[in-house]
Amino acid sequence: MSRSDFESGAGLTVALLASSKAKDAFDSGADKGMFEAVLDSDALAQIGLEKGTVLPIELRAGKQPSVPWGFAKRYR
Repeated sequence: MSRSDFESGAGLTVALLASSKAKDAFDSGADKGMFEAVLDSDALAQIGLEKGTVLPIELRAGKQPSVPWGFAKRYR
């Protein structure tokens, strides 16, 4: 994935378990914020991210929450 793809909101959707604080921020339409979530599937096991891995996530205005670009580019 390129940086422009990332910035446009493109990416792989995976199941995450997020804190109630993160869910509340997302549900209220917050356009920024950093949280942690737990990967809840083995969809990314082929790149070393297995179920139970704690991931940083950020809210991005009008897009699905995502891991930060600096984190994402290590696994592409």
